[in-house]
Amino acid sequence: MVDPQLLLAPLILAALGLAFEVIGQRRDTTRFPVPGKRVRVANTHLHVRTRGKGSPVIVLEAGAGAWSTHWDPLIGPLSELSTVVTYDRAGLGWSAAGEGPRSADCAALELSELLRQVAPKSAKVILVAHAEGARIARAFASRYPHKMEGLVFVDGYHESLEPSLEQAGVPSPRVSTAMLAGLMWAGRFGLLRLLRYPPLAPGLEETPLGRANLEAIAALSRDPRVLAGMRAEQQASWESDKKLAADPTERKTPCRTLVAGASLPSAGLPEGFPQKRFNALWAQSSAQLAVAFSQDPGSARVLEEADHLLPLRHPQAVVACVRDLLGRSTES
Repeated sequence: MVDPQLLLAPLILAALGLAFEVIGQRRDTTRFPVPGKRVRVANTHLHVRTRGKGSPVIVLEAGAGAWSTHWDPLIGPLSELSTVVTYDRAGLGWSAAGEGPRSADCAALELSELLRQVAPKSAKVILVAHAEGARIARAFASRYPHKMEGLVFVDGYHESLEPSLEQAGVPSPRVSTAMLAGLMWAGRFGLLRLLRYPPLAPGLEETPLGRANLEAIAALSRDPRVLAGMRAEQQASWESDKKLAADPTERKTPCRTLVAGASLPSAGLPEGFPQKRFNALWAQSSAQLAVAFSQDPGSARVLEEADHLLPLRHPQAVVACVRDLLGRSTES
């Protein structure tokens, strides 16, 4: 006969894990207060920060699993040029979870409503998009061409990458939705907090983010709400790519494209991973973002030694692109 206490043990451990996570989240709320404000958009609340003044409005769109904090060192320099808006997409950072499929189109709609509430009226937009944030920037430009003053892609993701990797036999570093689901459930029972997992992205500690921002990123990255937000975006990514490929973005928007020549760093890669081949395919794919707008693949600027943390390691290159677009706006 099975001892009843053995049957109760898993339930007791689960309850302790849940309690440990709840206490930890309450502590995180005190340690990492909301740096901006939350604005009601559709059926959620988005966290947003605004700084500077003037028009057009510079909007910073983070990559997958990232949010406003990841742009922090750039907010000051850009706010000297014009109004800067940086925000957290639904489910990420300090924003509440969003409803429905978290597609690029959905995020573009929410961004439009957010700007209506926090940006100067009738102000046009320069969208600065990093990595998978390029999806949202393209969807926004396609849906609202009349609002666009310019686009800056910073080592942006293009949907041609995955087919290119598959054809070349190069593994994709994309995190699966199953893994994100596993992390989410582990987080709910306090395991990620107990093990201090997931770690920061390779190289992030060597950027000018600062200790306070790094600690906030680490804490929020193991929050089940944020992991669920990452998973929701990942689940919708294939459909977003399909729609973007079938419905090219409006080509009249002025565009600047920065590409990292060494996007994927060697840290954390399994032995034998074809890093150089991956980086070459990434660079070719990312440069396609320039083609979509200028029809000139040579208009993409490749920073050969830069990795995927390009906006943090080479902020001056990003600022120069924005300044260039603002100068063009003044001339016209």
